[in-house]
Parts: sequence; C-alpha cells; structure tokens
Amino acid sequence: MTEENSGKGRATRSRKEAEAARKTTLKVPTDKKLARKAMRERDGEARLAMRRAMYTLDEKNLPLRDRGPVKQFIRDYVDSRITVGELFVPAAFAIMLMLFGGANNVTLQLYASAAWTVLFAAFVLDSVIFGFRIRRMIRKEFGEDNVRGTVFYALSRSITFRATRLPKPAVKVGGAPKATKLPKSLQK
Repeated sequence: MTEENSGKGRATRSRKEAEAARKTTLKVPTDKKLARKAMRERDGEARLAMRRAMYTLDEKNLPLRDRGPVKQFIRDYVDSRITVGELFVPAAFAIMLMLFGGANNVTLQLYASAAWTVLFAAFVLDSVIFGFRIRRMIRKEFGEDNVRGTVFYALSRSITFRATRLPKPAVKVGGAPKATKLPKSLQK
C-alpha cells in the first residue's frame, strides 16, 4: 500500500479523549426521577425507530431476529407466494361454523370432519415441502452456515396473515416489488 491510500484519513483519538467522549454519551442524571425520565425517552425513541424500520426495512433498526440478508431473502420468498398456512385459520373457522351450525345434521358434521382432515393434511404437507425447499434455497444462496433457524422463521411468517406481518412485506404475491407506506402515527 502506498502512503496515500493507507489510513482512515484522520488521526486516532487518544485514550483520554475516547474515554471522555464515552462518558459524555453515558452521562445520566444523578436524580432517580430524572434518570428514569431520560431512560423512558431513550427507550421510546428506540421503539419508535424500530416500528419505523418494520415499514421501511431499515436494517440498522430492525429487531435482531429480522436482520441480515438471509432473513430478507426469506421474507421476500415467503411474501411472494400464498401458502396453505396463511389460509388455515380462516378455513378452520369456516369448518368450525359448519360443525356448530349443523349440530343436528350428521351429514354436515361428516363433511366438516372430512374437510378438517384434508385441511390439516394439506397444511402439514405444504409446511414440510416448504421447509425442505427453503432450507435448500438458503444453502444454495448463502452456504451451509446460514441455515440454522431459517425454516422456523419462514414457517412462522408463512402462517401469519399477510396484512399483519412484521416487517411489512416488500414484495407482492408473484414477486413484484411493493411500496410500503408509513402510518400517520409514525410519520414526523
């Protein structure tokens, strides 16, 4: 390396300066009441930044479980398709209505029981296939080291209603990019 390209372009701080800077950022009021108020304000700002990040996908402020390119890849893959898990709760609710609505109708109860069995089997089969597929895709894209916990993350996202998913989906069903809007409560 040449003399011009080495270094960071500024002098390194002395230890005394670094410690002084750290102490000023950590300065907490000695009064307990003021200290609690300052802590609540800091925590509130951090929560607000995290809530904004759920819509804007700001990597720095996302919760740890949602950070990184692997999790972004999983979110985009899950959000680009419709799964049986996403339809499971509404379908199960409809089957329960059939069961309770036809309390005296044995035929309706038989059909509802058969529908429940088919729905549950489809859910389990889709989840198993989806799990193997996502594990294979993560290994192919990011290597063997990044597989741990990804299947659970993908399955838990796939069974959540699309409208309630956090972080908000960045792609539409089919894979096209989607613009997300911040709610008015999060806009400055």
